[in-house]
Amino acid sequence: MILHIAKKEMLEMRQDGRFQIAAAIVMTLLCVSLGIGWQQYVSINRQHEQARAETRDQWLTQGKKTPHSAAHYGVYAFKPKTPLSLVDRGADHYTGVAVWREAHKQNEFKYKPARDANTLARFGDLTASSVLQLLIPLLVILMSFSAFAGEREQGTLRLLLSMGVPRSTLALGKALGIAGGLGILLVPAAIVGSAALVLASDTGSFAANLPRLGWMTLSYLLYFVAFIGISLTVSALAKSARLALVCLLGFWIFNGLAAPRLFSDLSRTVYRTPSSFAFSHRIGREDRRSADQLRRDFAEGWRRSWQ
Repeated sequence: MILHIAKKEMLEMRQDGRFQIAAAIVMTLLCVSLGIGWQQYVSINRQHEQARAETRDQWLTQGKKTPHSAAHYGVYAFKPKTPLSLVDRGADHYTGVAVWREAHKQNEFKYKPARDANTLARFGDLTASSVLQLLIPLLVILMSFSAFAGEREQGTLRLLLSMGVPRSTLALGKALGIAGGLGILLVPAAIVGSAALVLASDTGSFAANLPRLGWMTLSYLLYFVAFIGISLTVSALAKSARLALVCLLGFWIFNGLAAPRLFSDLSRTVYRTPSSFAFSHRIGREDRRSADQLRRDFAEGWRRSWQ
């Protein structure tokens, strides 16, 4: 019975032109975002290798200096880009991508693109993660908002229940049908993404990131399952399909736009972090304190050696 209901749901979605258009748009954006991520990954790694070679060559050819001055000349170290950055760029825009290494001095990471970004950058770039987190749930809502409410309006829901179909069986069948329709979209995208990951990394790097890829895939699957469950629940409780759509769109806006900002502000309130200036000032103060202690220890050792 569950499979029959699932097949019926998938058949209706396949015949629905709106679903086909929406799925084609989402699939196109997902493939484009993976292509952009792959291009940026290759370009950034090439730039890092070139900059690393140039700074190393400058350090080796800096000329005659005292060891202390030569150590302070320093070199740049770059945060490595993993193949998973094709899907999600992480926090590099906020934490920085390079640090200047020199003797007995701790420098902060530099080149944070978020500092130079405008207000529109808060909405994020076109990445595979943004498509998976925002557009796929929206597609789930469009697929499932009328699953129960629409049939209730048409009178077919009462007919199904009068035929002895359990509510749990009906819900599982509809969930399986929506998941199957979603799988038709996500499976080809997963194949394209896996091919991009393999092409962008060597065998060792890909194998090292395979557990992370597995956890990421599982997290997204649970995320989609949760959205399917929420959408079907709202559709079952709403009095009309229009009301179900309005409620689900409101939840989608809160989940995708308001909640990240809200929890970000909440985390800053609970776990206060120093500003960039305060952090640099604290590092400098600790450096001066360490230098003063080193001079005192040196003077004390020199005094004892003459006693």
